[in-house]
Amino acid sequence: MWRCKLRKRLELGLSQNAFARTYRIPLATLKGWEQGRRQPDATASAYLSVIAHLPGGSAGGFAWGLRWDTFWR
Repeated sequence: MWRCKLRKRLELGLSQNAFARTYRIPLATLKGWEQGRRQPDATASAYLSVIAHLPGGSAGGFAWGLRWDTFWR
């Protein structure tokens, strides 16, 4: 289920680095999810659900000012 949510990055045409920066997810965490080494916890999964339902143009505005990186240390 959560892998479907990560497809949003491909739909938006963003690199891993750009997606991680836009949504303030640590790049290593995103890579771990996409490579199947890790799975998002409940909070991260909910965040990915919100991202997956956002229209492409509102992505940057949604993530502005959030500090999601504090959840994934």
